[in-house]
Amino acid sequence: MIAIFRLASLFLVTLIGPALFGAVPTINGLFPCGVKAGESIEVALSGAAEPWPPKFWCSNPKIQFTPGEKSPLVTLTIPPETPPGPFLFRTWNAEGTSEPVFFLVDEKNETQVIEDEKKKNQGLEGAQLIESPLPLCIYGRLNPGQDVDGYQIHLKAGQILHAYLEAYPFATGLDSILHLYNAKGEQIHLAHDTAIHPDPQIIHKIPADGIYTLVVMAVAIPPTASVSFHGGSNCSYRLNLALTPDQLPSRLLPEKGGPDADLSKPLTPPVDFYHTLKGPGTVDTFTFMAVAKEPYQIETRAFRHRYPTDPVVTIKTADGKLVKEIDDAIADNPDSTYLFKANTDGPHILAIRDRFGKGGPDYRYHLTIKPPQPAYTVTVDKSNYVMEAGKEISTTITLTRINDHKKPLKLVVKGLPESVSMPETPVIPEKSGAITMKLKASAESKPFSGPIQVNIVETEGE
Repeated sequence: MIAIFRLASLFLVTLIGPALFGAVPTINGLFPCGVKAGESIEVALSGAAEPWPPKFWCSNPKIQFTPGEKSPLVTLTIPPETPPGPFLFRTWNAEGTSEPVFFLVDEKNETQVIEDEKKKNQGLEGAQLIESPLPLCIYGRLNPGQDVDGYQIHLKAGQILHAYLEAYPFATGLDSILHLYNAKGEQIHLAHDTAIHPDPQIIHKIPADGIYTLVVMAVAIPPTASVSFHGGSNCSYRLNLALTPDQLPSRLLPEKGGPDADLSKPLTPPVDFYHTLKGPGTVDTFTFMAVAKEPYQIETRAFRHRYPTDPVVTIKTADGKLVKEIDDAIADNPDSTYLFKANTDGPHILAIRDRFGKGGPDYRYHLTIKPPQPAYTVTVDKSNYVMEAGKEISTTITLTRINDHKKPLKLVVKGLPESVSMPETPVIPEKSGAITMKLKASAESKPFSGPIQVNIVETEGE
C-alpha cells in the first residue's frame, strides 16, 4: 500500500505479500486530542486497528506512540522542546495505513482538564464542576447517542469570560454550539458559527458572582436529513477558557498587523498596508498610481489573519469607470486576489468594503499591490494506493502553475526501497495539468513499510 500524505509530499509505502491477515487500520482520531509539551499521557484511539498493536508514523519523528497491552490505549510522549501546534499521525500494519489524523501539542504552561466521560449526556443539570482557575483548556468528546456536555465554572461580577471551542480544525465532523447559563439556569449567551469557521466563541461580561454553566452540543458536518445532536468516538473538541484575550493561544486570536495606513495621499506600488473598516457601511477609498500594461497582483487578506471581514474590492479608472469588482476569488476563503493591468498611466481608484456592510475595530484587512510572483502548487489524487509484489501502481499528481510560471520542473523521489523502481520518467507539462507517476515492485519484493518523499522542483533556481 502507498498512502500519500497531502500536507507534504510524503508517501507511506507498504509492500504486501500474498497472505493477508487482519485489515487496514481505520483510526480516525484520539482522545484527548491534545497533549502538553514535555508530558506523557494515555490517549484512546477511535476506529479500528487489528491485529493490535499497529505501528505509528508521526509528522514529528521525535513524538513517541507507545501502544498499550490492549486496544485502543496508547501512551503519547511529547519531548519538552516540541513546538506548540498541530501534528499528524497515522497507524499502519502489513495491510496498509490509516488516513492522517490531527492532534495538538499545547504550550507547556497551559492548564488541561479532561472531561469526565463516566457521565453521559451531562447537559445543564449534570454538568461537571471545574475547580481549576482560569485560564484553562478542557478536552471533551461528544459521544454517540446525542451527547451534550456541560461544565460549571466559578466567575465573579465584572469578569469577561472568553470561551473558544475548537472542533472543526480536528476534522471531527462537528458543527458545534455553545451555550452559557447563569446560576438560575437562564441562558444568557448562545454562540454558533464565527466568520472563520463553524466553531463558536463566547465573549461575555459576567453580571454577578456565581457558578455559570457552559453547555457544548453539535450537529453533523455535512448536515444529515435528520437534524439531531451529533457525536461519535472521534468527535473530540477543545474548549479554551480565559478572562483576557492574551490568556488564549495565539492561534485563536486575530493577527495584530500594523497600524492603519494613511490613505489620503496617492500610493505607488509596491503597496503593503493594514486598515480598519471603522464602522457599519464604511468604504475605504484611495488612489494608486499605475503604469500602463504593467501587471499588478491586488490581494486582500482578512480570513487568513482571522479577521471577520469579507472584503470586496472595486477598481475604477480616474474618471470613475468600473474596471473590476473582486469578491471571494481565493478557493475556500472569502479573501480576494486579482491580476490587474491598467490601460493607461496614472491614478486609479480602489475601494474596499465588507461584503455585508459590517464594520468596527475588529474589521481589518491587509492589502498588497505588487508585481505578480510566479509560483506553482502540487496536489495528489488519493490518500491510499495498494501495491503488490510484481505489479505496478499509478498515481496522478496535479500541477497548478500560478502567475505565468514557466520554469522547467523535475520530479525527485527519495527513500524508495531497492525493490521498487520508477519504470519511466514522468512527463511534467509546461502548463497546469496532470502528472502521472508510476511505481513498480519487483516480483522478489519483500514486505516493507516506510516513508518516501516526492518533490517537484525547478530544474534551475529555487
